[in-house]
Amino acid sequence: MIKSAQPDSNSIRSKNVVSSNQTSTINSSHTPQCKNGSPISFQNPPTFGKDLDSFVNLTDISQIEEAIVWLSNEEAKLDNHLDKILGTKKTLDAEFLNFLSTLPIIEDTQSNLITIRNSIGNVYSAVEPLHNNINLLNDNKENISKVESSINSGEIEVGCQTLSECIQILDFLDSSKNALPQETKDIIDLILQQISFSLNSTSAAITLEKNRNELTRLVTLKFDKSSSNNDNKAIIECFKLFPLLNEKGLGLEKYSKLLCQKLSDNYKLLK
Repeated sequence: MIKSAQPDSNSIRSKNVVSSNQTSTINSSHTPQCKNGSPISFQNPPTFGKDLDSFVNLTDISQIEEAIVWLSNEEAKLDNHLDKILGTKKTLDAEFLNFLSTLPIIEDTQSNLITIRNSIGNVYSAVEPLHNNINLLNDNKENISKVESSINSGEIEVGCQTLSECIQILDFLDSSKNALPQETKDIIDLILQQISFSLNSTSAAITLEKNRNELTRLVTLKFDKSSSNNDNKAIIECFKLFPLLNEKGLGLEKYSKLLCQKLSDNYKLLK
């Protein structure tokens, strides 16, 4: 009786085959499908656990069908995810190949940049001493200009004073030459002879007048230039030189015009 109660091994195998066929049939024909062929996911969560042990221990046919549908849905999701990864891989492969193709260009550019940097360094090394020399020349030029300005101002002032003294001497000689003693006349003649002038000629007066006119022209030019540059110090220096050149009227005229111009400019600014 006990022996007959045990199931036959052939019967068990046949039941397993039937169960397998039923599972295959459910997986192939009874799984809900979307239009694109992917399984429809359940709105409600499955009534079984999602670990392998729960799948192995399922005995209820409805739960087995539900598990098969759920696994099919998850498989479709994995397939879609893998497809996206593969698509990304293709894009990355293409970009990487493109990057590899630009490596020679980058290497050439880097080599050119190194050459350019070395050239710039060499040029800078060559230009730096030249720049220092230019700065030195500019400083020397400025110093020379200051010295020339001082020399010109000093020469003009000394020349004006000398010319004024010479004019006074000539005036004195013209007014008193008949009253001078003969010894004094001889001394004056000797002095004038040493400077190639004669007391009885007009060459000394002509030369002095010529130099006076030239000095007047130079002082006038300097006065005008100083007025344009608003150099008050130079303006005052030139104004003091006009009387020494017997040009008091010219000095007063130019200075008064300058004052009028400044008053006019200030009045316009106040408006």
